[in-house]
Amino acid sequence: MCGDSSLADDNDARRKAKKCEECSKPKSECKCGDSSSADDNDARKKKEKEESSSSSDSSSADDADVKVQAALSVAIDSLLVASAALDSIGMEKSATVSLQVAGFVIEAKKKKEKSSKDSNDAKAKAKAKADKEKADKAKAKEKAELEKAKAKDKADKEKAKAKLEKEKADAKAKAEKEKAKAKAEKEKSSKK
Repeated sequence: MCGDSSLADDNDARRKAKKCEECSKPKSECKCGDSSSADDNDARKKKEKEESSSSSDSSSADDADVKVQAALSVAIDSLLVASAALDSIGMEKSATVSLQVAGFVIEAKKKKEKSSKDSNDAKAKAKAKADKEKADKAKAKEKAELEKAKAKDKADKEKAKAKLEKEKADAKAKAEKEKAKAKAEKEKSSKK
C-alpha cells in the first residue's frame, strides 16, 4: 500500500505538470509559460547589457566583478524560477532544495560584493598613500631646491662681499702707494 500512495502522488504530480496553472490548458498547447520565461530571459539580457555598457569605462578588474555579479544574479533568478516551477508541479522537496541553493548563491554574492568593496577600499587607500608619498617627495624636492637656492644666494653674497673687500684693500693699497710715491717725490724735490 505504501508503494501505491507514492505512485498516486507521482501520477498527481504528472497530471499537474501536464496542465498549465494559469490557463488550465495542457502545457504543450499553453503559451503562458513560454512568454514569462521569454520575458525573464529578455529582462536578464537587458540587465546584462546595461551592466556591461555602464562598466565599459572601468578597469578590467571592475569588468570581471560586474560579470561575476551578473552571473550570480542570473543564477539566483534561474534558481527561483526553477523552484517555482518545481513547486507548481508538486515537487515541494525539490523546490525547497532549489530555494536553499539560491540562498547559498545569495550569500556568495554578498561575500563577493563585500570583498569587491574591501578591494576597492584597499585600492583607494593605496592610491591615497601613493599620492601622499608623491606629494611629500615633491615637497621635499621643492624644499631642497629652495635650500640650494638660498645656499647659492648666500655664497654669491659672500663672494660679492669678498670681492668688495678685495677692491677696498686694493684701493687702499693703491692709495697708500700713491701717497708714499707722492711723499717720496716731495722729499726728493725738497732735497734739491
